[in-house]
Amino acid sequence: MGLVTPSGGQGAIEVEPLPLRYNVAPSQSAPAVILDRDGGGGGVDTLGWGLVPSWAKDPEGSGLRRPINARSETAASSPMFRGPMRKRRCVVPASGFYEWQARGGGGERQTKQPWYITPADGEVFAMAGVWDEWRGRGDGGGAGAGAALRTFAILTTGANDAMKPIHDRMPVMLTREGVAAWLDGGVEDAAALRPLLRPCGDEALRLRRVGTWVNSPAHDDARCIEEAQARADAAPPARGRRAGPEGPGLFGAA
Repeated sequence: MGLVTPSGGQGAIEVEPLPLRYNVAPSQSAPAVILDRDGGGGGVDTLGWGLVPSWAKDPEGSGLRRPINARSETAASSPMFRGPMRKRRCVVPASGFYEWQARGGGGERQTKQPWYITPADGEVFAMAGVWDEWRGRGDGGGAGAGAALRTFAILTTGANDAMKPIHDRMPVMLTREGVAAWLDGGVEDAAALRPLLRPCGDEALRLRRVGTWVNSPAHDDARCIEEAQARADAAPPARGRRAGPEGPGLFGAA
């Protein structure tokens, strides 16, 4: 999965103008509106995409998994996500995201068609996420001593009918009211948040095929969202509205 960053605040969340990004890939940084119960507040911060838990011994360790997504159905009980679900939730603003649709035969012949998904109303997606902060030891003077690393993962849910032909999962998109509830520091009970963690309606999305230029994280320009010529073996989504020529979004997905 990948993202595209918005150039300004609108819709359910208001943020200061941000640097325009067309292709935010896993391990890169993106803005998020955070809830920090431990720190006594929140605000807008820039976080790395791919969550490193606070309890990790070494964020660069070869055995450490850095998930970019968290399954909403199990996040509250997962050792990696249950703490952030209680105290460190976030909202990731995105004017769009990418997802790749498998096509062709299996094995080496299988290829993937990238799709660009944007809000049908032309505003900004408010994706539900969780974040955490890893801190290096302040003693010993070794690598990472005293350093702080903030990272996030995006909550996913089952795909709606518009997304199912492309992928069986999709990000959790919050409404304006959902953003307020997700960032409510007085809520720690996962059961109270569960009604927010569902797919948005088919009519909320616009979808269009784009070219393979977006497949490289090194490519971060308007060519990433250019509409591609449809192939006979790449079936379009059964529902959902095709995208118009609006500007780029925050993330892409794989």
